[in-house]
Amino acid sequence: MAGVRRHPHRRNRRAHPARRARGGAATARAREFPPRGARRRRRRRDRRGGSAGPGSRLPGRRRDQRLAAGRRAAVTRIYISAGEPSADAHAAAVANALRRRLPGLELEALGGPLLERAGVRVLDRMEAYSVVGFVEAIAKIPAHYRLLNRIKKSFQEKRYDLVILVDYPGYHLRAAAAAAAAGIPVLYYIAPQMWAWGPKRVRKLAPVNRLAVILPFEEAFFRERGVAATFVGHPLKDRPAPPSRAEARRALGLDPQRPTLGLFPGSRRQEVKRHWAIFRAAAARVAAARPDMQVVAAGTSDAEYPEPGAIRVHQGDPLLVFAASDAGICKSGTTTLEAAIADVPMVITYRVHPISSYIAFRLVQVPWVGLVNLVAGYEVAPEFLQRRATAESLADGVLPLLDAADPATRRQREGLRLVRDRLGAPGAADRVAELAARAGSALIRALAATWRYRVSGYEHVRALRDLRRPFVFVLWHSRILPLLYRHRGEDVVMLISRHRDGGYLADVGARWGYRSVRGSTQRGGEAGLLGVVRALEGGAVVAITPDGPRGPAERVQPGAIAAAQHAGVPIIAVGARSTSAWYLRSWDRMCIPKPFAAIEVRYAPPIEIGAGKDGLRRGMDAVARCLQVVMGTS
Repeated sequence: MAGVRRHPHRRNRRAHPARRARGGAATARAREFPPRGARRRRRRRDRRGGSAGPGSRLPGRRRDQRLAAGRRAAVTRIYISAGEPSADAHAAAVANALRRRLPGLELEALGGPLLERAGVRVLDRMEAYSVVGFVEAIAKIPAHYRLLNRIKKSFQEKRYDLVILVDYPGYHLRAAAAAAAAGIPVLYYIAPQMWAWGPKRVRKLAPVNRLAVILPFEEAFFRERGVAATFVGHPLKDRPAPPSRAEARRALGLDPQRPTLGLFPGSRRQEVKRHWAIFRAAAARVAAARPDMQVVAAGTSDAEYPEPGAIRVHQGDPLLVFAASDAGICKSGTTTLEAAIADVPMVITYRVHPISSYIAFRLVQVPWVGLVNLVAGYEVAPEFLQRRATAESLADGVLPLLDAADPATRRQREGLRLVRDRLGAPGAADRVAELAARAGSALIRALAATWRYRVSGYEHVRALRDLRRPFVFVLWHSRILPLLYRHRGEDVVMLISRHRDGGYLADVGARWGYRSVRGSTQRGGEAGLLGVVRALEGGAVVAITPDGPRGPAERVQPGAIAAAQHAGVPIIAVGARSTSAWYLRSWDRMCIPKPFAAIEVRYAPPIEIGAGKDGLRRGMDAVARCLQVVMGTS
C-alpha cells in the first residue's frame, strides 16, 4: 500500500504512515552505527525469530524523534559568576570575547546589568550578595549559602563545560570547590589577593585549573606556589580613550578653565555611606583654601549623597570624572588604578567597620593597600586609612597635587607612568577568552582519547603517501572533529574559515599538529584557495570541508575541487560514523562522538579532476557520490 510501512519483525502492530524524506544530514545521523552489543543481540533475536520487543527499534530508525533530538542537543555551556559591579563589567567583556570565538555558546551567570546587556542569561542578581568587610559580610552569610547550594545542584544537573569565576573570593573559592567536585574545569579571573592575606591560603585554589591574574607581580607569586597562573593584563587598559579635560568638564557642566578636584568614594552603597561625609568635608577645606576650585564626585545610582552643596555628583561613567580632574581623593582598590591610567594624582583612603579593620590589619602582609603603590613597589600616592582618614589629612594631602608644577605632583606622575607600563597591553578579556578556549580544547582532547577507530580504505591514502604525492582530503563539516583527531600529528594543512567559529577550530587544529590557511569560499576566498594551492604545490596534504564554512550542509561547493584541479592533485573523500554522539544546534549539526564511542572511518579511492569547466563539474559530481558512499548515505 502506498504511503504505508510495516515492521516485518513486529507482530500485531498497526501500519503507520511512512516518514517524510529526510535531508542528507538527517540521513547520515540516522545511519550512525548502533552499539556493537546491540547489533549482536539483534542478530541473535533474528535467528530465534523473536520479536524486537517494545523497547528496541530497527537498524537506522529512531523510536521517537523528539527524544532523539533531546539527546543530541549538546551545546557548549559556560557558567560565569560575578558578585559585584566591577566584576560584572569585567565578566561582560569576557562574555563578548567568548561569543566572538564560539558562536552558539550558551552562557549563564550570577551577575548584573552589564552581563545581561552582553546577552548572558543571569540566573541570580549580584545586588543581593555584594558586600565588603568582615562584619558587613555576616548579614549576607545565609543568602550566600542558599546560593551556593543552588549552584552545587546546578553544576551536578546541567554539567557546564566550564566555570569562569570573576573576583569575589569569599564566595568563589567555595564555588570553585563545588565545580571541581562535579568534574567541571574552573577558570578564575582576577585572583584573590592572597599575596596580601597570607601565602598559606593559596592551597584554597587547588580546585582551580587556570588562574588569570591582572597584576604583574601576581603571576610569579602564584606560580611559585604551584598554581597555573597567567598574567593577562589589566582590563582597565581596554577602556575607551577618555575625552580631553575641557570636553569632560563641559560634559559635566563644569567650567573648562577652572581647576577641578575629583572625589571617588566607591561604587558600593556601604562604601559611599562610610566615605561621603569625610570626602565632602575634605572638599570643603580644599575649596576654602582654593576659592577657584570646583569639585565633582563619581557617584553611583544606588547610593545616597546627602548635602552635596557645591559638589556636582555625576551618577554615570566615572571615566568622565577622571578625565575632568586635576587631582583626586580616591578610596583604595581598583579606583587608584583608574586614576593612574587617567594620569590623575591622588591621595588614597579607606574606612571599614572598626572590627573589620582590627582583623584586616592583623592579617594583611603588605606595606600598602593602594594598588598603585603595590604595582610600583613603593609609595607613589600617600595613604590615609581608618583613623588617619580625616578631612584635614585628606585636604592637606591633595592640595599640593592640584598644582601641576609642584614637586610632589611631578614625582607622583612619574610613578603613575611606571604603573601604566606595568599593567600590560590592552586585550585582557580576549586573553581570558583564549584561556577558556584552551580549557575547552583540553576537554576535547580528553574526550577524543577515549574514542575507538575502525578504518577501511586507508590503503588509498597510504599509496599516495608512499608516492610522496600531495592530495586533498574532503569531508563534511559536521564530521571534522573525529577526523581531526584521527589525523593529528600528520602535518596536514587545513582550510579554516575567517568566520568567528573558524578561530576555535584553528586553535584545536594547531594543538593537534595541523597547519592552517585562513579563508573560504565566502570570506577571504581567493586568498584561502591560493594558500591551499601553494601548500599542495609544496607537497602538503590539505583537508577541506566542501560544504563549509556556513553551508548548505552536505552540499559540495566548487572551491576544494578547483584547488585540486589547479594543483593537479587527486581528491580522497573521507567519512566518519559514530556509534553514539551529540549533535550541536549549528548549521551543520556538528557531530561530537560520546566517550568510548566506536567511530568507523572510510576512505574512498582517489578522484582525478579533469581540465576545464566540464572537468570541474564532473569532479564535483564524483566527490558528492564518494562522500555519500563513505558516509553510508548512497
